Amino acid sequence: MCANGQLKLLPTDITDSGLILPNAATESAKVAGTVAALMAVAADHRIPMANGFNTPNVFSSVAILDDTYGVATDEGMLDATAGPVPVPDDVRQAIEMALGPISAQWVATAADIPIEPSGTWDEQPLPALLTLSEPVINRETTTVVSNLRRGPGCVVGGGQAFYLGADNSWAVVGPVGPHCQS
Repeated sequence: MCANGQLKLLPTDITDSGLILPNAATESAKVAGTVAALMAVAADHRIPMANGFNTPNVFSSVAILDDTYGVATDEGMLDATAGPVPVPDDVRQAIEMALGPISAQWVATAADIPIEPSGTWDEQPLPALLTLSEPVINRETTTVVSNLRRGPGCVVGGGQAFYLGADNSWAVVGPVGPHCQS
């Protein structure tokens, strides 16, 4: 018997209590509905916290590739070429809100922003370009690979694990897989 998104297996005798299986689509919808929030937490973690400078106030603005998500390689790093999955508008809006005072400039390609300083190495604000992978969701835990290019020859990146709490908010668990910093 199927009712309210649940399949009920009824007992064959009075001592059996039956088995109730939840609808997998309901669980997937719960996680999918929080992808924008997840990507906002991932961007907000990479830019001010996991930026390789060990200080949260390095960037006043950041460019973010927005046409498509980047693609993680088999080695767990982010391929510089764009992938086939578009970044939805709700993800862009959530990232902008999460970054607060750091302004986001959405660009189609890395060539759209200058990543070389025009003056000295001490030039402020530092040029920055963020690329995010499409999240790999496994129930309440997920992985997002990101790269933050921070000027000439400087990049920090790798996978971060996030946990979906009972209150449907995402929290950083920590690094996963290989990371790079140059």
